[in-house]
Amino acid sequence: EQTALLEHDALDRLGLEGDAVPHASIAVAVNHDSLETWFMDAARLFAARSRATLDLQSEDQDHTAALLRNGSVMGAVTALADPVQGCRIHPLGSMRYVATCTPDFHARHFGQGVNARSLASAPVLVFNRKDALQARFARKVMGDVPWQPPVWWLPSSRAFVQATLDGLGWTMNPLPLINEALESGRLVPLRARATEDVPLYWQHWRVNSQAMEALTQSVLAAAGNLVRRR
Repeated sequence: EQTALLEHDALDRLGLEGDAVPHASIAVAVNHDSLETWFMDAARLFAARSRATLDLQSEDQDHTAALLRNGSVMGAVTALADPVQGCRIHPLGSMRYVATCTPDFHARHFGQGVNARSLASAPVLVFNRKDALQARFARKVMGDVPWQPPVWWLPSSRAFVQATLDGLGWTMNPLPLINEALESGRLVPLRARATEDVPLYWQHWRVNSQAMEALTQSVLAAAGNLVRRR
């Protein structure tokens, strides 16, 4: 894939057009919530800068780096702060998540407070078996107490939000997808400190490619609305 990308760059720089330039597609792993919120802006910017396309693969942010390591992709949006061997890394900012539910759900399940007992019995929405956000929030409240609540497994970011709005359970929703619902009062935080910021990084193989440079610049520009440390 790297050789094909370099060949595409070389012929593109010669000013050849159409079928004379072999098609190049860059395999990229992107976490689900980034794909649903900001990453398609990166794809739009990239399309304006390059004739290459993207082969997008959706994976949990804690696991996208594994696809870089095994060579399945050439770039990844990942939560891994340490560079994968042979890769360059660029901090993007953080995706902010908020533990939320509907006001009715909160009154029914958390009327006596968010504690070990209420978290153990309140239904929770979980994206898939790799999604640890809800468990991390619960551990902040419960400590080492075992947590085995009723679980709705729902592998879709937007269906996740709709299920929260429908009162199926509480969950950690990405703030960009629920801002309006929070402002209107259709969703409420579980408690005062109900946020978690997940730092994201762009990692890509070290390849001297014009297309990869265009993609990196597009990703960095599109990630401008992520939460930044002050």
